[in-house]
Amino acid sequence: MSLLRMKLSCPFRILLLVLGIFFLQGSLNGQTAPPPGYFRFVNAAGLTGKVSLTVGSLKLKPEGFSSGDTTGSIGIIAGTQQFTVATPEAGTASAALSVQPNGSTTMIAYCKVAIDPRTNAAKKTLQLLQRPNPPPDNRRNFQLLYVSSQPAAEVVLNGTTRRIDAMRELNGEELPGGDIKLEQAGKVIVTFTAPQAGNFLVVLYDDASGKLAGVVVPDYK
Repeated sequence: MSLLRMKLSCPFRILLLVLGIFFLQGSLNGQTAPPPGYFRFVNAAGLTGKVSLTVGSLKLKPEGFSSGDTTGSIGIIAGTQQFTVATPEAGTASAALSVQPNGSTTMIAYCKVAIDPRTNAAKKTLQLLQRPNPPPDNRRNFQLLYVSSQPAAEVVLNGTTRRIDAMRELNGEELPGGDIKLEQAGKVIVTFTAPQAGNFLVVLYDDASGKLAGVVVPDYK
């Protein structure tokens, strides 16, 4: 079974090759390796510079992830894995992810904004959020998450004015239908029509200028 659900660039194929070596070593030692887990990564930090991602001691995409970049679903050995994101602009954040066999998690890099007590200026600090992915079913399901230090954002969601609270995921009956269109102040932030069954996570965040931005992370059945 392929550990990769979507076509990935060379660094991700290198990651899978390294993971494959671990599986091969387990087989050679007479051990039965458990099924892998999967993760996806989203850079929703909204920084001008790129964010690096390191899993264990392996850095994915050495040139770093630009704001709004995402990955496809990447296979990873079950067990506890250390994820670290870093940028000179907003520091470093780490999280230990307990990878379950056949489980799937989205790792989201975002920024928390606080007032620096020494300078009295706003300072961005990198954060890393783990979001378990629900298993896809035969429907086209949307989920929406606004990662921000702002309490909420006022938007027009599928033609209806809505208040989107930060760090509270919308899903299920709150987002019916197989497409989504989200606008703010007459500007389209996200528009997406699901082409087939799966889960479609819409991640909203504040860009480097403080304006609302968004990206869709699909998980097809």
